[in-house]
Amino acid sequence: MDFKDILNAGSNKKYIERVFEDSDKRCKIELFANRDDIGYCKSDILCNDHIRRYHEKGLEYAFLFFNDTLDPLCFKVGQSSFVLNGGEFWIGRVNSEFSGVFEYQNKRYGGQCIFMDKALADQIEAFKNLDCKNGMAIKNLKAAPMQILILKELASSKIYGGKMREIFMEAKILEMIYRCFGEARSDERGEFSADEVKILNKARQILLSDLQNPPSIKELARLCATNEFKLKINFKKHFGTTIYALLANERLGVAKELLNQNDISVKEAANMVGYVSAPHFAKIFKAKFGILPNELLKQRNYYEMASSSTSF
Repeated sequence: MDFKDILNAGSNKKYIERVFEDSDKRCKIELFANRDDIGYCKSDILCNDHIRRYHEKGLEYAFLFFNDTLDPLCFKVGQSSFVLNGGEFWIGRVNSEFSGVFEYQNKRYGGQCIFMDKALADQIEAFKNLDCKNGMAIKNLKAAPMQILILKELASSKIYGGKMREIFMEAKILEMIYRCFGEARSDERGEFSADEVKILNKARQILLSDLQNPPSIKELARLCATNEFKLKINFKKHFGTTIYALLANERLGVAKELLNQNDISVKEAANMVGYVSAPHFAKIFKAKFGILPNELLKQRNYYEMASSSTSF
């Protein structure tokens, strides 16, 4: 299964699952392609030897590739080597002139990939800025908690059936693209130096890495080797929101997804994202989403019952 197969999948092949094995390897591939410009692939491969895949000229695409294993994934392309650690993802682009052999160095290879065609990638600044003079460009980034949660949702989409599953998959793919690029503030206005941007991104990563027990602003400033006042001012300018507002927004977003995808109570969801008081959590949840969390649970149960009577 290649990116070409995914991007060219016809409308009659919206979702494909394949398991194949021989004496050297066992592969499980899940593929979703409901539109011409985006798609999704989850792969899990066990092998006795390195896997080699030849890429032909002519196909141009961009991708987000997430390592969903605990171990680093290692690849070779020609003389170049790439390592993707657990909890990281690549943004990458391949142009039409690139050809070569991809060699997977691991005995176990697992990942989830969201890919898009050239026309869509050209509209996203991060992809346009990748230097593809050698035919391919890859950049490593750390996955945020919400991105990891979306990966889990994509991997468990089988709880839905029929058209509902198609809608769910497409929505989550688009949400992932937004989470990777739509929330980032452009650095091109020259408001901050490269070092300042690095500090601000580090502060955001630390803040969201533990939603249950986030650091205070004072502690966050200390961890980022800056002063508290400067951090608060620059954080709002760069991300367009305050430190506490960003934290609250992320907490509520994660809590909503937990309630949608897991068999847990409202109190459990609140505690998992750092809220001690369930009534307070319910109040701010409704203020943001226009619905109480227990009402959301009722809606979820209704859709699960409706979809259980259909098959994909």
